[in-house]
Amino acid sequence: MRNEFTKWEIKTRVFSGRKSQAGNCWETYIQLTVVERAFRVLKSELLLRPVWHHYSGRTEAHVMICVLAYALWKTLDHLAKQAGLKTLIRKPDPRRPTASPKPRPMTPEAILRELRKIEIGDILLETTAGQTLALRRVARPKPEQARILEALKLSIPERLSPDRQM
Repeated sequence: MRNEFTKWEIKTRVFSGRKSQAGNCWETYIQLTVVERAFRVLKSELLLRPVWHHYSGRTEAHVMICVLAYALWKTLDHLAKQAGLKTLIRKPDPRRPTASPKPRPMTPEAILRELRKIEIGDILLETTAGQTLALRRVARPKPEQARILEALKLSIPERLSPDRQM
């Protein structure tokens, strides 16, 4: 029943009140595929799931977080395309040794998968007074991570928080 309603809704929105043009129908269909892709990204890549909230304010906040997460996702996609970021294919296809693999545009999934590997650690130092000083530091990015950060014109800080005594 829901699928039939969706078809009917698209037909009525496209064809009512204006001349039926194949272009309008196609444009609406493409918009539908973009929205479906957005929901797939929210569920699979960003790990956002529907959550039951008891108060409308919390529901609105959850929706807002989902919208912001997707906006950041699309911004990362746009920045990657603008920077011309390409995947580095390291393994040639053994079935076609003469064909060289072509680099493809880097997706937000690939970017986040690579940048997620940047390590953060605490350096614990004993002071002469017997206290422990914790220094939270970010490791230097590996070459592939550095290439991505440079293309996106981003830099990572040396430290994430002020040094603290424990």
